[in-house]
Amino acid sequence: MVMRAMDVERLIEVDHPARAIWELVGRLDLSWFAAIAAVEGRAGRDHTYPQVLIRFWWYAYSRGISSARDGGSVRI
Repeated sequence: MVMRAMDVERLIEVDHPARAIWELVGRLDLSWFAAIAAVEGRAGRDHTYPQVLIRFWWYAYSRGISSARDGGSVRI
């Protein structure tokens, strides 16, 4: 195993559609998701940031993936 620094901005092209989706979702007001939280004294953890989940979902849907089970035939 090797650890090295990596510039994640160079992993996808500047004009890749994922960047447009990332920017668009970043402009949405998703403050109503703030009500989702772990309950003290119960199993679980804090929620994943809704912006990240929506970005992944929207990108997958734009690529024709409508189910997590369809991920095997993805071409990025």
